[in-house]
Amino acid sequence: MHPSPLALEQLLAGQASADITSHLLTCDTCRTRLTEMEAAAKRFSSSPRSLRAREAAQKADRRWKQRAALLTLVPAAAAIALIIASLPHTTTAPTETLAQKQTVSPRLRQGREVLEPRPGTWPSRLRSLPIRGRNVEFGQGTLEAAIGEGPSRPFTLTHTRVDVAVTGFMQAVTVTQQFTNPFNAPVEAIYVFPLPDDAAVHDMTLHAGTRIIRAEIQKRAVARQQYEEAKAQGRRAALLDQERPNIFTQSLANLLPGESVEVTISYVAPLRYDDGVYTLNFPMVVGPRYVPGAVLPGESQGTGVTPDTDVVPDASRITPPTARSGRDVEVNVRIEAGTVIEDLWSVSHRLEVDRPASTQVNLTLHPLDTLPNKDLIVRWRVSGTQARAAVLAAGGQFALMLNPEAKEANLPPTPKEMVFVIDTSCSMNGPPLDAAKRAMSQAIEQMNADDTFMLIDFADKASSFHDVPLAATTDNVRRALGYLAQLPSGGGTNQLAGIRRALARPEDPRRVRMVLLMTDGFIGNEEEILEETRKLRGDARVFGFGIGSSVNHFLLSRLSDEGHGFYQYVRPSEDATEAVDRFVRRVRKPLVTHLTIDWGGLAVTDTVPDQVPDLFDAQPLIIQGRYRAEGRGTVVLRGRRAGQPVVFEVPVTLPAMNTDGHALAMAWARARIEKLSRTQNNREPPELVEQIAALGLEFHLVTKYTSLVAVEKTPVTNVPAVTVTEPTLAPDETVVLEQKRFNTIQVIRGSSNGDTGPANGVGEGLGGLGMKGTGAGGGGIGIGTASGHGRVGGEQGTLGGYRSPAEKPPEAKPTDGDDDFSASFGGGNRATRDPSPDPGLVTGSRGQVGGEAFLLPPPAKNKTGGYIPPAPGSGGVTDSLSQSDIMEVVLAHKQQLGVCVERQRRVNPGISGKLLLKWFISLDGSTRQITVESKEFANTEVARCVMEVVRSLKFPRHKVEGEPITFPFKF
Repeated sequence: MHPSPLALEQLLAGQASADITSHLLTCDTCRTRLTEMEAAAKRFSSSPRSLRAREAAQKADRRWKQRAALLTLVPAAAAIALIIASLPHTTTAPTETLAQKQTVSPRLRQGREVLEPRPGTWPSRLRSLPIRGRNVEFGQGTLEAAIGEGPSRPFTLTHTRVDVAVTGFMQAVTVTQQFTNPFNAPVEAIYVFPLPDDAAVHDMTLHAGTRIIRAEIQKRAVARQQYEEAKAQGRRAALLDQERPNIFTQSLANLLPGESVEVTISYVAPLRYDDGVYTLNFPMVVGPRYVPGAVLPGESQGTGVTPDTDVVPDASRITPPTARSGRDVEVNVRIEAGTVIEDLWSVSHRLEVDRPASTQVNLTLHPLDTLPNKDLIVRWRVSGTQARAAVLAAGGQFALMLNPEAKEANLPPTPKEMVFVIDTSCSMNGPPLDAAKRAMSQAIEQMNADDTFMLIDFADKASSFHDVPLAATTDNVRRALGYLAQLPSGGGTNQLAGIRRALARPEDPRRVRMVLLMTDGFIGNEEEILEETRKLRGDARVFGFGIGSSVNHFLLSRLSDEGHGFYQYVRPSEDATEAVDRFVRRVRKPLVTHLTIDWGGLAVTDTVPDQVPDLFDAQPLIIQGRYRAEGRGTVVLRGRRAGQPVVFEVPVTLPAMNTDGHALAMAWARARIEKLSRTQNNREPPELVEQIAALGLEFHLVTKYTSLVAVEKTPVTNVPAVTVTEPTLAPDETVVLEQKRFNTIQVIRGSSNGDTGPANGVGEGLGGLGMKGTGAGGGGIGIGTASGHGRVGGEQGTLGGYRSPAEKPPEAKPTDGDDDFSASFGGGNRATRDPSPDPGLVTGSRGQVGGEAFLLPPPAKNKTGGYIPPAPGSGGVTDSLSQSDIMEVVLAHKQQLGVCVERQRRVNPGISGKLLLKWFISLDGSTRQITVESKEFANTEVARCVMEVVRSLKFPRHKVEGEPITFPFKF
C-alpha cells in the first residue's frame, strides 16, 4: 500500500515517520510522485500566489513591529494585555523564576536611577517584554527542543544569575545556571559558555532540592571518568571543563523530568584599567568560530556544529549550535571603589543604579535588557589624579598594578612602519565591519609624515592595498581610505593569512613596525596564530583591537602580549575615537625598554611576569606574586626611553601573613598557569602539563588539564539519559550567516540510508555521512546531495534561513541524479522553500539515498550577504529572472538593509517613507547602474547605504537580460 499524498507532503516537510521513509527506498511509484510534488512546489514558489503569500507575511511582520513600537508608549500592564490579545496561541510558560515574575522592577518604582548605554551610536530600544513569566523578544520566537519525534518544549537552561563583587581592581563573581527538564525522560544537558579569559575558576556546587553537592578538583581524565560512571549508574552529576581560557563546558547528567537544579560557579579575576578608567567585562556569548584543517576520522569529541580537524582537534567542543531563545540573564554588580566614583557609564546595556555612598555603586540589568547575547561592559572613573599604582595584598599574596607615566621630554616621534590589518570575514558583516573601517580610517589619518604604511585585509585569503609599504603622503592616504571604504565582507576568518602578510617581510631598519589588527577574533586555531606571531614578529609590535559585541578576548589579549603591544576593545555601537587616539598617542612616543624592578627589600618571590615587558607610555602593568613577611618599602622600576634613563617609584605596604589572601592566591596561580601555557608553543611537553595540573589541583582551579566534578552518591534513575545540547545565542550586532561544518571541499562516499537523529544529532545518512551533535533535540544542520530522486538529507536544523549551492569540484561525479548540491540551514521553515531567518527548531530530516556528499568551502571573498541563490536546473543558468528570484535575494539581506535604517535613525529618529531604487541586473547576476528614484531621499546617507547593499547583491545567472528593476524599500 502506497503512502497517501499527505504522508508524502509530511516527508517533504521533514516530518515523516521512519516507516514511510523506509518504504520510499523500495517504492518507484512513490519516488516518482515525490519528484512531481517537488517540481510543483518549485513552480508555485515563482507564482503570483506565492508572492502574495510572502507579501501577507511581510505585512504581518510589519504589524507586529508596529505593535511593539506602540508598547513603548503604554503602561506595562496594558502592554502585556495587548501582546497577549494579539497572540491567541501563546504557549504555557515553564516554571517561573523570581526574576521572570517581576514585570516591572520594584526598584524602579522606588525611583532608582536608570543608566542608559552611553549615546553616540545605537538608540536604546525595547527588546522584549515579560509575558506570563517569560521574556519574549519582539520579532523573535523562542527556541525549543524535541526528543526523537516527541513534542517540542523549551530548552533546559532557563535562567542565569550573575553576582559580581568589585574591590579595587579585582572582582569576585558567582554564576548560577538554572536547568529545568521539560521532557518526560531524564536528560544530560551540555552547555558551552564564555567566561573572562583571565578568570580563576575555583568552585562549583550542584543544588538539587535540599541537597548541595560541592565539586572536587580532579585531573581532567579522572573527572571525566567519574562523571561518565555516575551518568551510566543513574546518579546526578555535574562536570566543568575548560576548552579555552575563555570557553567552558558545563555537563549535567541525569536531570529528571520536571526537575530543576542549579549549578553555581565561582571565579576571581582582575579588572582592566587604562587611561584612568576601570572596565568590567562579563562575556555572555561564544561567537562562531572559523575552523581550518582536514577533518579527523571517526567521531568528534563534542556536540558542536564543527567537526574536529588536524589543526583544531577540539573544534566540536568550542562551536555550540547558534540560535535565538527566550532565555534571560540577571546580573547584579556591587562596586566598592575605595574612593569617590566620579563617572560611571555602560556601553552595552541599560542598567538600574543604586548609589548607597559616593564610593559604592550597585548595578542590576534593566528588566527590558536581559537577553544574554552580548558582553556586559561597565566603565567608571574615580576622583583625583590618575592612579599610578595600587596594591592588594593579604595572606602572603599580592597584586601590584603599576601605571607609570614618563615625564615629557622633547624627543622626536619614533619613525614607524604602520601595518593596518582588518578582518573582512562574514562574522564582521554589518556594524562590526563598519565600526572597524571608521576606527581604522581615524588611525590612518593620524600617521606622522615620515611614517610608511600598508593596508591589509583578510577573509579566506589576505590581500592588500599595495604590496610594499608606501609613504604616508596625502595622496596615498586618500587612496588607501577609498580602498578601505569599498572592502566587502564575506568568507572565513583565515587570520593566519593576515598575520603572515603583515609580518613575513623584511623589516625596515630605520623604522619600528607597528601592526594594528582589527577583528572579532572568531577563530578556533588560536594557538596556531600565536605560534606564528612568535615566529615572525622579530622586533615588530602587534596590537589587538577587538571590535564586536562578543569578541574573542583571549586571542586578542594574548596576541597583544606576544606582540609586545597592548589590547583595546570597543563595541560596534561605541565611539572608537578615544581608543584610536590612545593608540596613536602611545605609538608616537618612544617605548620604555630594558625594564628592571627593585622590590626595595620586601620579601617578594614567584612574581608573574618574571620579566617586566617593554611598556608604552602610561601602559598599565599588573604584577602578581607572593611575599614571605609583612613590611613596607619603595618599589623602583627602572628603564630606558629613547636611550635616556627613566625611573618610577611606588610605595608598597604588605600586611600581616595571617590575613585572608585566598582570592589573591587563586589569581596568582591563574597568572602562573597562563605563563606556563605560553611556553608550550602549541605543544604539550609532559613536564609543563604536570606543572599546570599540579597548580590546578593545589589551588582548586579549572585548567586545560584539571576539571571540577560533582557527583551525587545515590542513583536517581535507571532510565538512560538523552543528551540535549544547549545553543548559544547569536552575538548582538553580528550577522551569523551560517554554521559550516567544513571549510574545504571534500567528497565522502557512502551508501547507507539516514535515520532520524537522536536528541543531540541529525539524520545519520546524509549521503552516507553521519553528522552527530549538531543540534539540540533532534535539530541540526543537514548537508547532502540530491542523488537522483533522493531528498537532501537532514534538511532542517537549528539555524534560520541560509542555504547555499556548491560549485562541484571537477573531480567530483555523483553516482546518479542532479548536479546541484545544497547545504540547508533551516529553522522552523524548510530552508529550500523560505530562506528567511525565522526562529524555531524541528527534528532533523532523514538522510535519503546514498551517494556522495560534497562539503562546502567558505564563500568566495566577493560573495557578500547571507544568501547565495541556487543554480536552477542542471545547467545552473535560467532563461530570465522571475519576480520571486529578485524578491528572495533582496529579502535575504533584510538584516543588512535594516542596519542602514538604524544608522540613519541615530541622526533622524523619526525617519520613515519609501525609498525607490532602480537598477539593472547583468547576465552574471551582478547589479549595475543603481539610481535613486525618490526625490526626498536623494543624496541621503540611508540611500547611499542601501545602494551599497544592493551593489553587493548576487542574483542567479540568466540568459536574457530583463528590464530595469524598480524596487521599493519601506521604513
